[in-house]
Amino acid sequence: MKRKLIIAFLCAAALFLLNKSPVQAAEVELPTTMYTTDYVNVRTYPSLDSLVVCILPTGSAVYCIEEGEVFNTILMNNNVFYISKDFLTTETDYNEADLRILSALIFQEAGNQCIAGQQAVGIVVANRVKSNKFANSVYDVLWEPGQFFNPNGISFYQKCLAAYDNGTIPASCIDAARYALNGHTSVEYNGQTIEMSGILFFSRYRSDCKIIIQDHQFA
Repeated sequence: MKRKLIIAFLCAAALFLLNKSPVQAAEVELPTTMYTTDYVNVRTYPSLDSLVVCILPTGSAVYCIEEGEVFNTILMNNNVFYISKDFLTTETDYNEADLRILSALIFQEAGNQCIAGQQAVGIVVANRVKSNKFANSVYDVLWEPGQFFNPNGISFYQKCLAAYDNGTIPASCIDAARYALNGHTSVEYNGQTIEMSGILFFSRYRSDCKIIIQDHQFA
């Protein structure tokens, strides 16, 4: 009898605590998506003396869970880390649709290339958008006749779009797209900074080649 009373008391106490839970769903703050404005160190503690876990490239999205005076607290791979707030912003110069289609194109054209090669392909597209020789949007540049797509390549591009949508596209392709869409016009390759502000074309071979990055030639 005594045992039954104890069990009943514990059940009642549990129900009381559930009903009196101080944190309601509406009160939980969701992480704020922010973007890196340059290459930036991710640290284990909010200090310049702490261990650097990794370096994020420009335009990388991070989930900020708390803002500090010097460092913001971010959530990455279910772990808490810290980034200098001077290298984070909530503003971007592009929309999600641009990021999606350019990431897919980079995956299609340079998925097997180095980071600089992927960034370079994105920069070519961004340069075309700025140029009066091509269309003035990412979507229209990609679909201009005789440029990126031919009947044999469209189906693969659709698979690349699907990879973006289901989260299987390489993160480097998305980072490269963000890098280009944020207005960067140079890449780091073989220890050198290569300026690409006037580059509008790339292929496996070009007779007017100005820059070679891994398997692609740019002009």
